[in-house]
Amino acid sequence: MENLRAVLSSVDIMNETDAALNTFDTIIKSTEARAETRTNNIPSGTEASARPLQCADCNDGERAIIHSFMSLMQHCIELAERVGTEKA
Repeated sequence: MENLRAVLSSVDIMNETDAALNTFDTIIKSTEARAETRTNNIPSGTEASARPLQCADCNDGERAIIHSFMSLMQHCIELAERVGTEKA
C-alpha cells in the first residue's frame, strides 16, 4: 500500500486517488481482521491455527470483490507508471 501511495504521490495525482486508497486500505485491514478472527476460532494445536485467510475461505461474493480489487490495483499501478513516464 505504501509503495502504491508513493508512486501515485510522485506523479501528482494523489489528491484524486486518496479516497480510493483509503478505501483499499480499509478493505485490507478488514480482511486481515477477519482472518485473525477465523484463525483464532480454530482449536489450538492444529496446523491450521496459524493459517491466514485465503480466497478458498471466501464466499463467491468475497472472492469477486478480492478479484476486482486486485485487478483495480494492477490498473492503478499501470496508470501511475504511464503518467510517471509521460512526465519524465
